[in-house]
Amino acid sequence: MKIDIGVQPTYSTWIEAGALDRLPEVVDASNVALITDTDVAQHYLEPSVLRLTNAGKRVSTYVMEAGEKSKTLATFQHLQSFLATENFDRHSAIVALGGGVVGDVAGFVASTFKRGIACYLVPTSLLAMADASIGGKTAVNLPEGKNLIGTFWQ
Repeated sequence: MKIDIGVQPTYSTWIEAGALDRLPEVVDASNVALITDTDVAQHYLEPSVLRLTNAGKRVSTYVMEAGEKSKTLATFQHLQSFLATENFDRHSAIVALGGGVVGDVAGFVASTFKRGIACYLVPTSLLAMADASIGGKTAVNLPEGKNLIGTFWQ
């Protein structure tokens, strides 16, 4: 039996030229972890950090290896330790800048760190945009298969 209580998770989506310029106004936190991968970092890390820091936000960056090989419990654990070391709290936020792997891992970390902190997805590929638009699918892989440990986190 399905009971509808009328509550639906909501989130905003921006699709526009120059949307990255709006990052500081969208991210509602003063302490931000910008998580990306080695491929995306070459193009978007520095300008994203500058936008956020110029808006008065404290930014900590984490760059993981690009590709599916980073979608592991080891990366998840390393990111959790990174956030703890950087003194992140419940009012901090994660910005996932990149493709599907970055969104999956960063979203999973956001959904579990301190029992859930804000996560902003900034997809940089068409597939990641479609993935992110569904809203909140997060996971890491195990040797036994893809996306076996994860959450839904709007």
